[in-house]
Amino acid sequence: MENLMSEGINLMVFGMGFVFVFLTLLVFATNGMSAVLSKIAPDPEPKAKRKPLQPHLLPLLIITMSWLQL
Repeated sequence: MENLMSEGINLMVFGMGFVFVFLTLLVFATNGMSAVLSKIAPDPEPKAKRKPLQPHLLPLLIITMSWLQL
């Protein structure tokens, strides 16, 4: 029984170690790919801001919103 328990703990430790190493490598690979991609294709320029609401359209907006709240 003691041998079976030690084998189980041994398997658990090796399994958890393997998962930890794999996930650590995955994080470094993802960060590396992100750095390479940001140098190759930088972020696009932000879009222009929307025009402000024009005052003559406000009554139409109010009527439309009240109609949609059936």
